[in-house]
Amino acid sequence: MADAAAYRAATLRTLEETGDPDQARRLRQYAGRLGERQPADAWQDDRQAALWVQAHRDELLAGTCALPPGLELATVDWVLAGAGEPASGP
Repeated sequence: MADAAAYRAATLRTLEETGDPDQARRLRQYAGRLGERQPADAWQDDRQAALWVQAHRDELLAGTCALPPGLELATVDWVLAGAGEPASGP
């Protein structure tokens, strides 16, 4: 489980920091598929939720995107605020 959390954290960092638009597009597509396939309780993992929110940040801020069932925005609102880190550890 720690490896999966580390992977999600690294993917989130890459999505936030990449200067390569093609890589960012591929990561957003990956995160988008997560939203389609995860059961509602999977969003208890803050890193996974943060990855999805970061991938859909612009759409969420514009109000054109709905959250997947079970994802509570309050747990990862730091992503939308641009803080870059969760309030609690992984």
